[in-house]
Amino acid sequence: TKQELERSNEKLAELEKKNEEGAGAAGDVKRLTAELEELHGILSAKEKEVARLQSNIESAKEEVDNMWDRCDRLEEDNRALEDEIEDLTKRHDGELDELRGQASNARRELERKTKNVEVMGKQIQSQQDELDR
Repeated sequence: TKQELERSNEKLAELEKKNEEGAGAAGDVKRLTAELEELHGILSAKEKEVARLQSNIESAKEEVDNMWDRCDRLEEDNRALEDEIEDLTKRHDGELDELRGQASNARRELERKTKNVEVMGKQIQSQQDELDR
């Protein structure tokens, strides 16, 4: 009948519309799938970059720790050298004081001998003067 034919045509139109919508949806799914794959590739690249940066951070931490260890050793060496310099300075100062004392004693001895020579010279001159008279 005519009504059935109209209903069938309406149903056919509805089905064609749904088919078109389904085809559009399938296209959307394909497009979204492609975008998702692209985003997955970007994410994978970013994960690799993060892993590389984390490795760099670990290496940098090791370098920093090594530098701190080296600084600690240098500070210990520096303290040891300062202690050695202090000991050498004390020893040098002691030796210098001893040498000053020796020089002072030698000067006094020289002054004493010089006076003795002067006295002996006067005595010799006096004896010479007596002989000359």
